[in-house]
Amino acid sequence: MDTLRATPSPLAASLSEAVLQLQAAVLSQARFDAAAATFATRLAQSLACERVSVGFVENGYVRIAAFSHGAALDPQQTLSRHLAAAMDEAIDQA
Repeated sequence: MDTLRATPSPLAASLSEAVLQLQAAVLSQARFDAAAATFATRLAQSLACERVSVGFVENGYVRIAAFSHGAALDPQQTLSRHLAAAMDEAIDQA
C-alpha cells in the first residue's frame, strides 16, 4: 500500500524552527535561573509580549522562577506574590 506523505506547511516548519531555537537558547545556560530567564525573555520576544513570568508548582504553590527582560526576581516583592497568587488561581480553575 502506498503511503502519502504530507509536506510540512511553511507555518509548521517556521514554528518548529522557533521551538528549536528557544530550546537551544535555554539549554546553552549553565544554571537553572539563567535558563528560566532566557526562556521567559525569548518567549516574550517571540510572542511580542511586554513581560513573561515563569512559575513552577512546589509543595502545592506556585513559585516564580523568572521574569523576562532581566527584571530582578525577589520573591518578597508585591509583584512576585501577586503573580504567584494569580498563577495559583489559574491552576485551581483549570
